[in-house]
Amino acid sequence: MSERNLLASFKNWNISQSTSVLPPAHNILAYVYGFPIWLYCDDTSGNHHSFLFTPASLPHAGVHQEYNVHFLCTSNVAPPLEMLDGFVNQLEAAQETGVWAWDCVHKEQVLMIPSVLALLGDNPMQRLRGKYFCHVHNSIIELKSMFTMASTIGNQTKIKEKMTSTGLKDTYLEYFINGMAASYTPVEVLHTVLLGFVKYFWRDVVNIRVGKNKIKHELLEACLSSFDTTGLGIPPLSGHTLVQYAGSLVGCDFHAIAQAAPFVLHGLVPQECYEVWVALSKMIPLIWKPEIEDVDAHLTQLEISIQEFLAHTACWTPCWFNKPKFHILLHLPEHIHHFGPAALFATEGFESFNAVIHAKSVHSN
Repeated sequence: MSERNLLASFKNWNISQSTSVLPPAHNILAYVYGFPIWLYCDDTSGNHHSFLFTPASLPHAGVHQEYNVHFLCTSNVAPPLEMLDGFVNQLEAAQETGVWAWDCVHKEQVLMIPSVLALLGDNPMQRLRGKYFCHVHNSIIELKSMFTMASTIGNQTKIKEKMTSTGLKDTYLEYFINGMAASYTPVEVLHTVLLGFVKYFWRDVVNIRVGKNKIKHELLEACLSSFDTTGLGIPPLSGHTLVQYAGSLVGCDFHAIAQAAPFVLHGLVPQECYEVWVALSKMIPLIWKPEIEDVDAHLTQLEISIQEFLAHTACWTPCWFNKPKFHILLHLPEHIHHFGPAALFATEGFESFNAVIHAKSVHSN
């Protein structure tokens, strides 16, 4: 897709999605709404990059409905930043003049002011946070330390103090630090937890802990198939599928495994491994809690749960910590405090929309 066609698609989206209808001349007063959005970018089938968005103010029950996921653009030629450039131009114009749309509740035209609440993406798209940790060794130069600190929310004051104490001030670096402070990406729990920890540990169970032991293999399948899922709101588990195809499961499979693991793995894996599964299964419901009544109490409980999970993992084997996701998890409480329940900025809905984009793009140029 050429840059001209790409910008044209943005223009067409703007015209079609907003009614572009001005209110009647006699109707001077109108509702003005802030319209924050979750903006999402991902590579579709590995050869297309796509931008989508969903309203950030939706109730949690509607966040991942396909109806509420809106397509912006896709290209197998233009890189994400080039595509984003066209969207930013339209966003700035919409923030200056607003977008008129029909309010189905008040039955009248209203003025919406759109804004990007946060950029979402899976772990490969969040390159900075995945490759550079926030805590660095003293041997690393100070400027790189400041840049790394900027990837953590609320470190701006510390960075300024560090500049003052060291006497280092780089205007080129400040440009990027300020940009990182203005726009950062929340922890993406789908790939960090379900397609991260649960997937790693489940493959370890099937391939190493059970391995080629036929008796353990059959026992694990039988335990999974006989596990009572009545109170969990999920269909009965297929033990053969979850074990035989452990290398090609999807997020909903790992969500079911995380709930069943403490019951079906008892006695099948070493005690250190089993305690990690118990800690993980206690942590996941706290992460996916759709409504938080007392955010301070919830975050305290979540932080304790995360520390217990990491401690049990370290007791089992510290080799797991070569994966950046174990560090990324530490940022989740501050992101929940800032954005609300993690279910609101999870990316399952966007991921499922990739099939729609792929099905359309294979018939296009």
